[in-house]
Amino acid sequence: MEPISDQLLNSARSLGDWGISLVIFGVIVEVVAGIVDGLSDRYFPQWHIKWKGLLKVIEFVGGGILILGLAMEFRGHKNETAILDKDALRSNEKLKQAIRESGEATVTAGLANERATSNDVEVARLTRINLELEREVVALKIKIQDRRITAEQKRLMLSQLRPIQGEYVVFNFSTGDLEATTFAEDIAGVLSTSGYEIRDFSKQAVMHMEAMAPNTGLSILLNPSPTPRSTASLQAAFKSASIDVLWIGINSDTNRIYVVVGKKL
Repeated sequence: MEPISDQLLNSARSLGDWGISLVIFGVIVEVVAGIVDGLSDRYFPQWHIKWKGLLKVIEFVGGGILILGLAMEFRGHKNETAILDKDALRSNEKLKQAIRESGEATVTAGLANERATSNDVEVARLTRINLELEREVVALKIKIQDRRITAEQKRLMLSQLRPIQGEYVVFNFSTGDLEATTFAEDIAGVLSTSGYEIRDFSKQAVMHMEAMAPNTGLSILLNPSPTPRSTASLQAAFKSASIDVLWIGINSDTNRIYVVVGKKL
């Protein structure tokens, strides 16, 4: 933390401390004035009539001090939080640079130790929260982006696929869902390149398959006994590309492979 930040932070904390002191003093003044007012009214009525106005003024002043103390304490806390937020942002920029150079785990630990030794625990807490939010944003971007097969995924899949002569693929997807249609086209392109025959590529081709597969995600339906001879390589291909597939056994032509592309999960 830079010296100027230390000075501002100390000033903010001092303002908050003074605010708390005034709150306590104001409460004491109000309570004492109230007690004196009550006791004098009960045991010294003549004196109470004479000094009642003054007691009310003292109570009013005590209330004013209390309100002033609360305002000072609030302002001090707000200023302190703003200063810590700025320091947290500066620390976060340093953290990002360090992650790019040395790796997130090592740098995070090093910076955490540095912050702990600098008595800046609050900055460390805010930095950790910011990192968690960044990871959540990355995960959200991955979740909402369209499903596509990248060039690297295609390369991995083609290295695994071993189609057998006579096997063919039939697709099922919603033509009204552009994302599902595009994903189905990507899959068909890889399978076709590897040597599979794409016999049908339309929703109408296998309408009855909708009752056997969910309407979300990617499902591949095969005859479980005997399975198409290239099943093992087909499963390995999708696994190598980290593409989640629901494999379903059905009673159908052993050479026929159904690919059902549902809505994005």
